[in-house]
Amino acid sequence: MNHELTHLYGECNCVEHATDFVNDFTMSDNYWAEELAKTLAAQIQAVWKEKGMPSKLNKDITAAYAKLFISGVSEGFGANLSGLDYDTPDAHMLHSLTQNVYQFSAAKNHTQMRQLSQALLDDNGKLRTWTDFRNNAFKINQEHTITWLKAEYDTSIASAQMARKWVEIQQNKSTLPYLQFDAILDSRTSPICKPLDGVIKPIDDSFWNTYYPPNHFRCRSSVKQLAKGVVTANHKIVHPEKGVPEMFKTNLAKTGMIFPPAHPYWNGVNEEVLKHGQSVLQDDIENWAMANLRHRKFQTSSIGEVEFSGSSIKEIIHKRHYDVNAKNLALYDAENILKNAELVQISPDIKNNEQVLQYYYLKLTISGKPSYINIREYKNKGRKVVYAITDSLKKE
Repeated sequence: MNHELTHLYGECNCVEHATDFVNDFTMSDNYWAEELAKTLAAQIQAVWKEKGMPSKLNKDITAAYAKLFISGVSEGFGANLSGLDYDTPDAHMLHSLTQNVYQFSAAKNHTQMRQLSQALLDDNGKLRTWTDFRNNAFKINQEHTITWLKAEYDTSIASAQMARKWVEIQQNKSTLPYLQFDAILDSRTSPICKPLDGVIKPIDDSFWNTYYPPNHFRCRSSVKQLAKGVVTANHKIVHPEKGVPEMFKTNLAKTGMIFPPAHPYWNGVNEEVLKHGQSVLQDDIENWAMANLRHRKFQTSSIGEVEFSGSSIKEIIHKRHYDVNAKNLALYDAENILKNAELVQISPDIKNNEQVLQYYYLKLTISGKPSYINIREYKNKGRKVVYAITDSLKKE
């Protein structure tokens, strides 16, 4: 793994500037760095005690990596989840990138723990002493939190920039149907991108499935969208001699990813690791909602003011749905959604709940299908509380 990542990241000189980057970031968020360091130190102890891989991945580690990568995505995309209207192409893309980042963070955590457990044994297959293991474990953690982190953060920015651009390209392709590869030509230009500069192909040409930037770590290339142009014939394209790294032989924006499946961290990742990443995302959405939605009043177009309670936020987050992540991510645009959702049903309480007067159901669209905001009106002061988002309408 170390050799593979050194080869993959080393080509972009990311390692050279890694320490400066981490110092800059940790100075702006000391709590992040301190907590991650403490948690990783505890994980070293846990691996030693269990003499193997921890039975469960630590959520705090995954959340710490995700926080950093999401900050890069926000910088590159030019927006965050709470700054976009939910049912728009930009929001759909950002939702997809967010889910990918959390699963990648879980995969990074899993890889790191696997390497720590492998470090228990020396080259002869014998158990190391505690001191020897601790020293090797410290090196592994340094590589993951300093050396590799810079390249991964840079990738989150570059991939997000090109993802936002891809959304714009799709919106304008009826009048601007061509793309031109646009490399920055200077002393730092990659031999991967230099020969591709100026290539013109239609937007839907398969060329962009491989060469739409980024094409390597710290890639600075972009594309220009054109109304007309002379399409570059396939035989005139000078393909890079070294070739695009396997990881980047895909259109990341088209697939809605920051880190593609060919990244080494994904090797050996099972369904439990992916579920772990989803669970951490769910926790972070819940924490955000508790801080930003709880006890706030929101105006609807049909039933007046509604609000969220702490218990209702938990109920919403953990309620089953055909697209749980998309349903939960909708909370970031709660104000706009509630203002525009259509009232489709009012039902009396039929369960003899002494506190409840009636229920309201507002319709919204999630992942192209109808969903329903469930609102409970209490008899006391007519308080209306959002308590669920469901994928079916209750029939009373």
